[in-house]
Order: sequence, then structure tokens, then C-alpha cells
Amino acid sequence: MMFNEDLFYSIVGLLFILNMSFYLIFKIKSKYKEKIRQRAKKQFESFIQEIKQESLTDYIKLHLKYEENLSLFTSKIGGLPYIPKNKNAILDNEGDPMYLLVQINCEELPKNNIYPPKGILQFFV
Repeated sequence: MMFNEDLFYSIVGLLFILNMSFYLIFKIKSKYKEKIRQRAKKQFESFIQEIKQESLTDYIKLHLKYEENLSLFTSKIGGLPYIPKNKNAILDNEGDPMYLLVQINCEELPKNNIYPPKGILQFFV
């Protein structure tokens, strides 16, 4: 087989062009990789802020303290619940009285847009 100088230089030239192309693609990719990462990070942070804003909820922070001899109308955890005179005790499925877990007298809460200004909210177990 005879050595073809033109073919050899064409192949070497083609390999050089391919090598430079891969080099340039890698450099361009590396150069923009950080910009792409930063853009994605900003979009993700923006998405998280949007979720936080949509899920913000008003709340009332309660501070508990021990007191004895609370009235039937007072906010409390446990104890005897307020039950109107024309109502019966709260019963479970088996007919047994349920226990007061929490009672909130809305008049004792700070002014808010969550609960009505008057009334008693009760949770039983």
C-alpha cells in the first residue's frame, strides 16, 4: 500500500478540527454552566418564595400558665367544659362522655381575623 500524503494531511486536519470542536464545546459549556446553575437557583428560590407566600396563614400564639378554679367559660386545656343548659354532654359512639381536650373562649383572644369575637370553641377526645 502506498502512502498518500494528501489523505494523511486531510485526516490529520479533520482530527484537529474535531478536537478543537470538542474543546470549544467543552469550554463554552463550562463557561455557561455556572450561569445556567445560577439562573436555575434563582428560579428555584423564586418558586420557594411563591409557595411560602401562598401558604402563609394567620395564627395566634398562646402562652399557657397553670391556674386553679377556672370558670366554666374560661379558655383551658382539660377540665370541665362549658355545656349550655339546653344541651347534653358530648358522647362518643358508645354513649360514654368525651373528655375536654381544649376550650377556647374567643373573647379572651387578641383581636384577630381567624376566630369570631365571641363564642367558645371546644375540642373533645
